[in-house]
Amino acid sequence: MQFLSSNIKVDLTHNKIKHIFLRDAEFTVIDTQASQDAIILVDDNPLECDCRLYDFLRYIEGRMHPKVQNYFHIIPGNLTCQSPDELKNVRVTDLNSKTFTCVLKEPKVCPEKCDCFLRPEDRAFIFDCSHKNLTSVPSDIKIIGFFNNIPGLQLLELSDNALQSIEPGTFDNLINLLFLNLSENHLTEPRSGIFDELVALKSLDLNTNYMVKLPEDIFAKLKNLRDLKLFRNNFTNLPRNLLRNNMKLRIFTLFENKRNMTTLPDAFFANLTKLEMLKLKRNGFVTLPEDLFWGCTSLININLERNYLRTLPRYIFRDLKGLKILELNFNDLQSLPDYIFLNTEHLVKLDLSKNRITSISKYV
Repeated sequence: MQFLSSNIKVDLTHNKIKHIFLRDAEFTVIDTQASQDAIILVDDNPLECDCRLYDFLRYIEGRMHPKVQNYFHIIPGNLTCQSPDELKNVRVTDLNSKTFTCVLKEPKVCPEKCDCFLRPEDRAFIFDCSHKNLTSVPSDIKIIGFFNNIPGLQLLELSDNALQSIEPGTFDNLINLLFLNLSENHLTEPRSGIFDELVALKSLDLNTNYMVKLPEDIFAKLKNLRDLKLFRNNFTNLPRNLLRNNMKLRIFTLFENKRNMTTLPDAFFANLTKLEMLKLKRNGFVTLPEDLFWGCTSLININLERNYLRTLPRYIFRDLKGLKILELNFNDLQSLPDYIFLNTEHLVKLDLSKNRITSISKYV
């Protein structure tokens, strides 16, 4: 929009403007020597907050080129979104360009049974295939090479379906995927290798399935994994070296297992130096190995409540100098070994309520 007068005020309020598209303006204005200082009012218009809104959000936040910011002054006032439904009546000034996502309607990109979104800030794609009653991964996703043209796919939601298995090769080529959610399905024994190509993956959610066992190497290639959720499954045991290669793991969640596990393997978490939080309640644990947490020097929070623990090994917390929260309530503890908390010098919450403790040694 260009005007002969450089100080003009243009009132476009109460019209039927659906889009404010500034992408071309950034390239055009940078190359011009002119400066207009025009003021443009755009309040009370039926704005469609689709992907084209992104550059206007950048403009509002002052994130466009300085020449664009100074060329004209668009005043949004109380301008609100009229669509899509999830953004209806939301003020555009309350949206953040860095986290803004918009509906992607291109059939060549979006699988037929999924809802797809784009985060323009980093060109990240988000595919939401959850709640679709799927018994298998959509056929157009399973085609080898389907994702070759979508290197920006970062989040894939497949939760709350009826998936019973994942075919080998399904996730091949997803080298930039950061988040994968397979929770609330019917998975029982996922195969070795199905996650091997997800080299950038940071979060994997497998909660609320029917898994009874896992291959020891199923997570071996996920060297960037930070968050792993395995709660509400049917495990009776887990492989000792299941997490051996996940050296960046920070949060591990395994609670409310549908079968009693009684214990965990020796050194199961040992030497995971980035591990910060463990959620291990309601699993039926009766005993725990002494070296379970050895080398976990960053561990801050452990929740072991509502198990059947009767005692704990003397040196189980040996290396946990940074531990702040330890929840052992609702177990069957009768006593605690002397010096068991000797090295937990930063502990601020210790919950031993609802146990069977009759006395505590002064050396604990």
